[in-house]
Amino acid sequence: LSCEGVNTEGLLVQEGYQTPVKNRLIAGSQQILRVDFENIEPLSSALEDMLVARLPSFLDCVQTVAISDYAKGFLSRSLLRQIIESASARDIPVVVDPKGDEFSKYAGACILKPNLIEAYTAAKVPLDTPLEQVAQDLVERCNIQTLMITRSEAGISLFERGGEPMHFPVHSRQVKDVTGAGDTVLAVISLAVANQLDVKYGVELANIAAAIAVERLGCARITLSEVAERLLAMDI
Repeated sequence: LSCEGVNTEGLLVQEGYQTPVKNRLIAGSQQILRVDFENIEPLSSALEDMLVARLPSFLDCVQTVAISDYAKGFLSRSLLRQIIESASARDIPVVVDPKGDEFSKYAGACILKPNLIEAYTAAKVPLDTPLEQVAQDLVERCNIQTLMITRSEAGISLFERGGEPMHFPVHSRQVKDVTGAGDTVLAVISLAVANQLDVKYGVELANIAAAIAVERLGCARITLSEVAERLLAMDI
């Protein structure tokens, strides 16, 4: 990360914790099996207190907070509340990629970005329930402004409080590997929000970046120049 010019001051180490490792078995450019080695355990109270104490210094130099919840134990409910409330007090938008079936812990976030199954699971409704009804329920219950639902090959659906739903189709040429596509969407929409772009343009850019990512094998890193090239090719 340091070699890439990324600020690593926020990285903290929890002694004795096993960093999760994912092993993917690939055949003919297709993932057929994944074997994970990990221990799911809660963040130590001492480390959480240290993080909370350092939050003000972290937030003083950012334009957007992106939260990617993998449910590995780090993002406790209390830590999430501290992050979201501290960011909101500074008018810093928070973008969340959630996990689990209880989204109330992300209340107050600017944008919530579940996938389709996660959205239905959190809404606790059958899969034949209209998507608009699911979205409205989550927006109200979670007290958020914007809900982005990623729908795999169906693209991304955007729901804003008080606005009309918008749907963005996928423009992928060939799907090889979906690894990292969700994180690509989170990264690009967060970048767009930080640069004060209208969220619908951010979703369009995120959709394009994710389409490029799934055309590659493994966890691909997409550059802005690649997004620009695809935009020119699509002529939109």
